[in-house]
Amino acid sequence: HLRDEKSPQTLYEAARLLNADSGILIDHIGDPLDAALAKEARATAASCPHYRWLGGLDHETTRRHIQRAHLLVHASKMEGGAHVVMEAVCSGTPVLASKIDGNSGMLGNNYPGYFELEDAVGLAGLLLQIRAEQASSAPANAGYAKTSNQSSPPDFPDVDSFKSADGDKDGVPDILDKCPNTDKGISVDEDGCPRDSDKDGIPDHLDRCPSTPAPGTLNGCPVVKEEIKKRLKFATRGIFFEFGKATLKPESNAKLDEVVDIINQYPDYNLRLGGHTDNVGSDENNHKLSQARVDAVKFYLISKGINEERLDAMGFGELKPIATNKTAIGRSQNRRVEMDLYLK
Repeated sequence: HLRDEKSPQTLYEAARLLNADSGILIDHIGDPLDAALAKEARATAASCPHYRWLGGLDHETTRRHIQRAHLLVHASKMEGGAHVVMEAVCSGTPVLASKIDGNSGMLGNNYPGYFELEDAVGLAGLLLQIRAEQASSAPANAGYAKTSNQSSPPDFPDVDSFKSADGDKDGVPDILDKCPNTDKGISVDEDGCPRDSDKDGIPDHLDRCPSTPAPGTLNGCPVVKEEIKKRLKFATRGIFFEFGKATLKPESNAKLDEVVDIINQYPDYNLRLGGHTDNVGSDENNHKLSQARVDAVKFYLISKGINEERLDAMGFGELKPIATNKTAIGRSQNRRVEMDLYLK
């Protein structure tokens, strides 16, 4: 991280000593724990196209950067940085380190990859030496450089390629991409990871409700509460029509307004409306009446600002009774408008 104990100034100065065409490209990873050092990192990046400060990255992303690197530079003043050095060693990535007790305790007193504490000139010189050995395919010192079975020098990118390489073609350069293997066609955020617009932990391409946060759900949509389902069912009991007609009675308005409120609470859901009649009269007339009545409810909701595309109205006539048609009470129960919310 960017704090004085880690001596990031040594890296800044070494970067300024190196030319942009030296073939040495520096990724600097660390949180800005010191505002002044963060300002200097930004200034270094602005003046040195071969230096990039990536800020603080998560553990796995940092490991991938270490694994892809040819070298890791550890310039600490006071701390050995055991974790980052061990990550590099386990990844087969050689280490250039400041000559302090903490590093000597891990790498040994005779390790050839040391530079003196705060010696930016010495660090830059080591980097140039190793780069020259690599470019010429000369046998490298096994103490600090990766070996290679290649018969010719590895193909080094130029600075522009370094900054623009984008392996998963998501528009975020690999150097800044925290999710470098995102599948093709998935919308990503500024970090190159699948976009999660509502920040509920479910990426947009898997989220059926990408604008409504619903953490902990499988599809990213809020679950309709049982209380809401009961309110909706109860509201339908307060919908009344003129006898034999599709004209809503004024006393229906209060319950229909409650339905409007419920629909607005669940913007990712549509409303299914079903119109039903008893068996008095012909099948054809009952079907027409049920459709006309459910359409009347639909048009009322539209008049209150509900988008027509969110309303699905269907008349069923006498086909779906919920009670017997042999009694007045049963027939009154069968004359109804049912409503339920469903995902778009």
